[in-house]
Amino acid sequence: MNKFKPNSHDYLVHATFVTRRYAPSIGFLFFWGPEDRDKFDWTTYLKGVGLGEIPVSRLRPEQARLILPAQQAGRYTKDFVYGYGLDICDAVRLLGTAVLNKQFFWNGKQTRLCPSIQAWSCVSKFALELIARQCFAPTLTTNTNELYAVWQVAIESTLDMNRLRQIASIMPYSAFALYSPQRRNYYESHNGKQHRLTMVWHPEKLIIAFLNAAIDAFVRTVMGMPENAKLVEPFREKLHSMGSECGSMPLEELLSSKYQLDFESMQLEACRQACMLEASQEQRDESSEDDEEYPIDSVSDDGESCDDDEDEPGEDDEAVECGDDSSEVDDSSPVPGDASSVLTEEQFEHRRYEALHRLMPMKEYVYTVPCELIMLDSWESRWYEGLISEKIYSRLDYHLEDPDLVDSIRRWTEQIRNPSNAENVDAKTGLWLETPTAEMPDCWFLRYMLVAKDDPSLALRASEVFKNGNENLRISKHLFEKPKNQLLKDLG
Repeated sequence: MNKFKPNSHDYLVHATFVTRRYAPSIGFLFFWGPEDRDKFDWTTYLKGVGLGEIPVSRLRPEQARLILPAQQAGRYTKDFVYGYGLDICDAVRLLGTAVLNKQFFWNGKQTRLCPSIQAWSCVSKFALELIARQCFAPTLTTNTNELYAVWQVAIESTLDMNRLRQIASIMPYSAFALYSPQRRNYYESHNGKQHRLTMVWHPEKLIIAFLNAAIDAFVRTVMGMPENAKLVEPFREKLHSMGSECGSMPLEELLSSKYQLDFESMQLEACRQACMLEASQEQRDESSEDDEEYPIDSVSDDGESCDDDEDEPGEDDEAVECGDDSSEVDDSSPVPGDASSVLTEEQFEHRRYEALHRLMPMKEYVYTVPCELIMLDSWESRWYEGLISEKIYSRLDYHLEDPDLVDSIRRWTEQIRNPSNAENVDAKTGLWLETPTAEMPDCWFLRYMLVAKDDPSLALRASEVFKNGNENLRISKHLFEKPKNQLLKDLG
């Protein structure tokens, strides 16, 4: 993994993609570096970089938990860093089409462009190319025991995978300095004490998370355009007319016969939990009048202290909610001190349903819905709706009588990356004559190529073959077996 370069602090603004490990295809590009983010002129700086005009409304205050060098040599520390965030769609549109200035003047001084911005510009261009070549597929993913419909990148070509690894290998540390919470704790000995290792995202995994978020946001945006309604609506209506499978077992009977659960007792427990939430809400409202305000940098989003002290062995890592400076408030939650502090009937029913939802048996580690299957659309229709709707509506209702969707779709998408599904190509070395280009109108190029015998349009440049090494090279459904050996054999 790349080391943090000593001169990285010389750059004024860094860029890091912020996401969460178990979140389904979400994230934003995080610009950070200036000590006072509110007084810094972000739009003018980014325009000088070459990103063009960015409306102030598109940049929003954000914070992220990054791994930064400590004062002690060779050590790192987790810090909450404040900066500004840019939505993934805006980031790809700006960085993917920008011509960056490596050196420019800022406040009368010559300033160098941080390599992290250049790195994410390369990834954005790569994302646009994959979208243009339709290298993505619909799938399902789980997060916090819920099921989501998402679009994800589908890289089949070995050349594309090599490009991804090449970008990851030259990424500066500040581009992927995002803290990565782990389910397991790892320790190292230092000065006779046990210290928990601080984990950082691997650059390749962070690039794939960026590509997934970019593709998911792009497809949803395009599918939601009014001019595409004539393509979306007929298929939506056809799936909706299919309906759910008839003859489903009543929920109470299903829970009693297969899971030995009493549905009536579950409903009473859900009401009890909803009442407890309402009582605790009223207590918070009463105590909030006497509470003092805490500075924003003293408490993290999940309520933990944000100091730089070393974690003791045995403590559990927790994911960081990276969002706006102000905590996100659920629309269904009453505002403390407001006249509507007591839950309405609709809010109480919502909480009761959520509690009952979490008391239901799980299917493939996903919470199931407490209703009969016949009350739901077919699983195909639910999946399609989750794929074409806005991101906030991507969660799927999963029923106990549905097929095993998670495992089935995972096996279906694995076929895209499975080398055994590709056909071996019988190739030979040949010469390829290229016509002059606009830049060099008087030059004809004669290149060595590895060409498929059955399909001469399927060809690889010798430079790409040598760059790949002696590994098998896959392009779509075609597999070149040890292409370097074949090329050298023919040349000999």
